[in-house]
Amino acid sequence: MTAARAWVPLRSEVEPAIAAVQPSGFQMPKASNDGWIGPVHSPIREEKNPSFSFKLDSGTEAGGWVDHGTGERGSIADLAKLLGIDPNRSPKIQPVSKSSPPELTLNEFCLRRHLQHEPVKYRWRARQVSVNGRPALQFPTTVGIDRLKFLDDEKPKIRWAVKGGHAHWYGWAEACEVGGPVLVITNGEVSVWAAHQAGVAAVCTCGGEGCTPNAKMIAELRDGPFERFAVVFDLDDEGRSGARVMVDALRNAGFEATALELPSNLGPGGDLDDLHRKVGDAKLADALVDLPELNLETVDCATPRNETPTDPIQKPQGGAHLVGVRLSDVDVTQPIEWLWKGWIPRNGAMTIFDGPPDVGKSTLVSDLAARITTGRPMPDGSPGLEGGVVIVTSEAAQQVTARQIEVAGGDRSRVHLVATVGKGLEERPISLPADLPLLRPVLAEVGAVALILDPLLEVIGGSQTDTYKDGDVRRCLTPVRRLCEELNLALIGIRHPTKAGGGTAMYKGGGSVAFVAVARAAYYVARDPGDPDLRVIANTKCNLGPRPRSVAYRLEVVRDLKDVKGAEDDLGVCRVDWVGYIDRSAQELADSPESLSPEQQGVVNALSEGCSSIGEVSAYTGRSYTACSNNLGRLVKLKHVRKVKTGSYELTGSLAKPSIIPFTAPPSPPVNNVSTVKEEEGLQGLQGLQGGRELQGGGEETTLEPPW
Repeated sequence: MTAARAWVPLRSEVEPAIAAVQPSGFQMPKASNDGWIGPVHSPIREEKNPSFSFKLDSGTEAGGWVDHGTGERGSIADLAKLLGIDPNRSPKIQPVSKSSPPELTLNEFCLRRHLQHEPVKYRWRARQVSVNGRPALQFPTTVGIDRLKFLDDEKPKIRWAVKGGHAHWYGWAEACEVGGPVLVITNGEVSVWAAHQAGVAAVCTCGGEGCTPNAKMIAELRDGPFERFAVVFDLDDEGRSGARVMVDALRNAGFEATALELPSNLGPGGDLDDLHRKVGDAKLADALVDLPELNLETVDCATPRNETPTDPIQKPQGGAHLVGVRLSDVDVTQPIEWLWKGWIPRNGAMTIFDGPPDVGKSTLVSDLAARITTGRPMPDGSPGLEGGVVIVTSEAAQQVTARQIEVAGGDRSRVHLVATVGKGLEERPISLPADLPLLRPVLAEVGAVALILDPLLEVIGGSQTDTYKDGDVRRCLTPVRRLCEELNLALIGIRHPTKAGGGTAMYKGGGSVAFVAVARAAYYVARDPGDPDLRVIANTKCNLGPRPRSVAYRLEVVRDLKDVKGAEDDLGVCRVDWVGYIDRSAQELADSPESLSPEQQGVVNALSEGCSSIGEVSAYTGRSYTACSNNLGRLVKLKHVRKVKTGSYELTGSLAKPSIIPFTAPPSPPVNNVSTVKEEEGLQGLQGLQGGRELQGGGEETTLEPPW
């Protein structure tokens, strides 16, 4: 269709156009910034109230009219036809392309589609309108907003008449009247009309391919008379991928659902309406029964969406009902199930690990995942739980995570890493809960007992979600937790800290406080202030039992992993060396000094190695007596060091060496051909350590056997 000529309507041009359709009493609209507009009484009805608008826009929009009483609208030429006026008397407002097909009437449309005119007009209440010069059918829906089905070959072919429409089962009441054990879910309102004409119960979502049923739609299916659901979408890639998304969503909700493939002789893009035209009313039901099942394994899954695909938070819809349970029906005798007893609960309870980005949180979680895949005991010796693990991430490289699992002795075949959705130009980061229908089959495939979100803030919600707002966070986490509760999974999230320093350890993690409020267990992970080579996991919240003791670990750089095909000598990946229980609180970790000068750090190191006098500190650090005395004085003012007696000092607070109690757990199974060194020494190219490890406890130096 050719574009309308660009012109600013002058009064000399507008007046003849209005005069051509001006009956007695039809007043001249008032001028506005956009052209000529004004509500007046309708020239095509007896109603005299000002319910009729006429507008001529500047630019390429030619404007038109709308009767608010009936909803009819169109161009000046349309109005002229309704009034029996020769449109040639009016100036051409919107030239029409010579190649444009002639406009169809409602009767002609029904004849072409083999539809009965009376049901379309009176049952489905479709009426012919013109929208911006395009012929269309307008028909109501149960959500109170009309749909438009355009009758030309332009796009869009169908849309909402105004904003505010959302997905729902179009044709649901009529389908319940037809009844039957099977409900056909198709794509397109015209296909619904055709199916009902043939006595087949059918609905569509008014959302197109990839639209998934919301909570209200699922509830309607549960309360409806249907036992099974057959998904029949268009004969193209979008239709097939949309069918897979719909079937997955229905199966995830516990329904028996199958996708059927239309015959290829319908041509590309063929739909249920085309099948109806080919076989007729009498044979449509039999033709559907004979359709082969679509092989969903060969179909690329589309991005599941609703009316706002980037925003998983749905607005409340009419007819919603409360979901709850009588407490007397709850089995209170069931014990709490744990992934790591006392540390990480299951059954949908969320556990959060907060901490700076350089303490090895992802490595820590990979170690736990490796233990789960082989059923090995947890670091403190408590029994492990064998199963699969799904890691949803936006930052970890596949190779790094695979190496971490390998060097930790895990079974990589039982770990599934998920980072993106879609392929090619349509690839995007995964977003929960919007992508839960895609995640569910992955969890089932590996027999998952744990779902790890790393980092938590990046995978929760979409671009429209504010992770610093409690309401947004809770609405996003609820469906994720419900899925984990249904599958009896442990839900583990990893967060980086806020940029602001100080504060309570529980609230150090980024995002809304709702994250830690929703969690049943939370931990703060940081370097030990008295030994930067040592990492500590300290509990900040546990409302399912007593708080577990803090645990220390070190990171070891892995060398010579020759059993990994193609691996280099230095993999550049760490694994966790669990040390034992440590007397360190989360708040001590959060309050640890982060800005000591190199000279002050040298003094701290000297005191931690047993030096006490200024002379001993000077000899240890190689700095002058005066410089060491001044630095000790500053550390005393900062309350990191205290003066025991004249000329004698010791560390205090978080800088004091904590006492460490090694675990009594059995050793981890060795990984073939792996040698390790301490992280800091390994980065300096030193050789691997042999034998025991020196640990500090109660301020005295002690040589201990390895905790394994």
